[in-house]
Amino acid sequence: MEIGKAFPTSREYVDFFEVIKKESSKILELSLMESRKEYAEFLEQKREGHPSVAEFIGLGTFEILYGADNTLKLLDEAVSRVIENNEVLIAVVKRGMKTVEMITKIAHAHLVFKDIVGSLFIYGVQPRTGLYNVSSDEQGIHLTPVV
Repeated sequence: MEIGKAFPTSREYVDFFEVIKKESSKILELSLMESRKEYAEFLEQKREGHPSVAEFIGLGTFEILYGADNTLKLLDEAVSRVIENNEVLIAVVKRGMKTVEMITKIAHAHLVFKDIVGSLFIYGVQPRTGLYNVSSDEQGIHLTPVV
């Protein structure tokens, strides 16, 4: 399977977020329930054209918009959905957010990305891994172990 076909394109994500906005203003006028319903419909549309869908969720944005309690409910729904559909969920959260504690307890993998002297590095907390430099070129993304 081609990896590009397993994931919605960035244009499809942008189109989705344009649909859920009621106006072009910067104020989000949707309730959490409306947003969740629209997102579920969006995922169903993506599943029709793709054998598997990977969900990417920025938990910080949800926590700012809807609060920690509602974000945890949304996270619970997302985890249930990916388990039911045998899919992948990638949740991104920044330190200091209230959802960090919850997500680190339920995650199969907990990876930390660090900017060290202008270069991107990654290491695993769960499972524990060494430190790797992340680089890219025309041939793809490369992980180089730091020894």
